[in-house]
Amino acid sequence: MEFDLPKGLVNPLSTDPVEPFIISTLDAAGEIIDQGESEMIAFSPNEISSIITKACADKQTASMTEDICTYRLKFLIGANFPILAGSRIEVVLPDDLEFGDPELTETKSFTEGIADLSATFRVVGNERIVEVSGAFIQASAPNGVDWRQDSFSVFIAGIMSPRSTAPTLSFKARILDVYGFPQYQKQSGVYSNVY
Repeated sequence: MEFDLPKGLVNPLSTDPVEPFIISTLDAAGEIIDQGESEMIAFSPNEISSIITKACADKQTASMTEDICTYRLKFLIGANFPILAGSRIEVVLPDDLEFGDPELTETKSFTEGIADLSATFRVVGNERIVEVSGAFIQASAPNGVDWRQDSFSVFIAGIMSPRSTAPTLSFKARILDVYGFPQYQKQSGVYSNVY
């Protein structure tokens, strides 16, 4: 059996699984003759177009190897892709970078171009992960509902720059909805280097 939905269906804005569809055939009296359901539908997060990094963005001149400094990650998403209110950002450092001063990361990191004053940063355990919460609060959303903009930046303080001027391995980043389901991600191609 085949169904035609001329106006189509709109996919959800995150990877939150969709409950199965239930399809029933009814007799003339409206009683169920036959019923079946689809499998649960799972989605993949949208890919973030690009993330541009700058090592030691807090230094006025050249960045240096083995220096505790602030890294800038500029997210280029596009205004056509809404970020839901209450979402958070998760950034995973590459294996060749580490938090040199996690307390500095949590107290001196900041955002630019989103709800900058309400953003909070948290280093997750002994991992190379930093979570940014409070950056997409509904009260500060430009349209009062969600966030739609071409770009924004996350400045992560307290990162120890690598021992070499060679490019690092890739950062990984995800934007998670309020329930922790990914909306957008970039899992490769996000390198930085000091000079």
